[in-house]
Amino acid sequence: MKNFTFLVAIVCIAFVSFGTVSAQDGTVYTDDFSTGHDYLTDGFDGTIWQGILLNDTVLGSTGMGAAELSVLNTNDDPGVLTYTSARTAWSTVADNGALLYRNIKSGADFEMSVKIVDGDFLSFGLEALVEYFMPGLMVKVKDETTYVLVQAFDIYDWGAIYGVRDIFPAEGMAEENWIKDDDSANPVSIASYPYIKLEKYGNEFIGYYSADGEIWYEIYTAVKPEVEGKDLQVGLYSATYTTNSATVKFDDFKLIDYDETSAIKKVSTSSPVSSYSTNSRVIVRNNSGESMGSVKLYSIDGAMVYSAKAIDAQRIEIPVSNNGIYIMDATVNGNRYTQKVVVR
Repeated sequence: MKNFTFLVAIVCIAFVSFGTVSAQDGTVYTDDFSTGHDYLTDGFDGTIWQGILLNDTVLGSTGMGAAELSVLNTNDDPGVLTYTSARTAWSTVADNGALLYRNIKSGADFEMSVKIVDGDFLSFGLEALVEYFMPGLMVKVKDETTYVLVQAFDIYDWGAIYGVRDIFPAEGMAEENWIKDDDSANPVSIASYPYIKLEKYGNEFIGYYSADGEIWYEIYTAVKPEVEGKDLQVGLYSATYTTNSATVKFDDFKLIDYDETSAIKKVSTSSPVSSYSTNSRVIVRNNSGESMGSVKLYSIDGAMVYSAKAIDAQRIEIPVSNNGIYIMDATVNGNRYTQKVVVR
């Protein structure tokens, strides 16, 4: 684990006590939870976090009563964040979940990721059933009941592992898209794919999961034009959706805030973003709002699979005939980006 260590540009490393560093490509906040801290009693001084949301009332007819956040500290299990709640929910009828957050200014883009190292999940050896426990990453419109969540969930036999939930509680609507563990020969679980990521570019919110925090698999993209012009709160949330108490443990949180003062707003080190899709296609997306100059795709042995120039698009899909590892090579506005992508 690194103690508040950050990558600036590509070659310079800075050590900062509060876990932040400003650079042309955004402000980076990281937390490896290596410093002992109890957020319920110690507040937020000396941390990257700015607040906790925990409503004491329940909307709708859930009948669960007031939300309870009993543990939120790095003391119980040093080096990770232990997060325990009950009667917490973020849904179309309830606005009483728990959210440890940072503020994001109106118009700013971001990407954040975290590792799930333990919790009340089957893949970590859970024996007693904790129904509907779904913690993860969340973005919420400040002072409104509108949110997007990347949820972890591997309780039931139908095999849901990660989902992106796009919620409009005021309208009584929710869109859910899940990754399921349907391949017994190559199982997907939270233990084997412990990293999750949530990105915002314009009005698009993209959820991912990963085995190593480097190669990312896309879950779903939610488009939410209603967030434009509004401040956001982003961070780590808990939701049990029942009266049961449940615990999740997080590590290696990272947030890049591409605020409006950023010199290259909406362009990240992972832009263009490429990821596998279930129908044997490599998706290449440019998040800068500009068309891509060229895109090439190579197999791991160096053979060219695809090549195109002067692409009048911000997103393309490249069909591939074989599963395996590929290298994406793209140019945007004179800058070159390469990224490994796995099709499985």
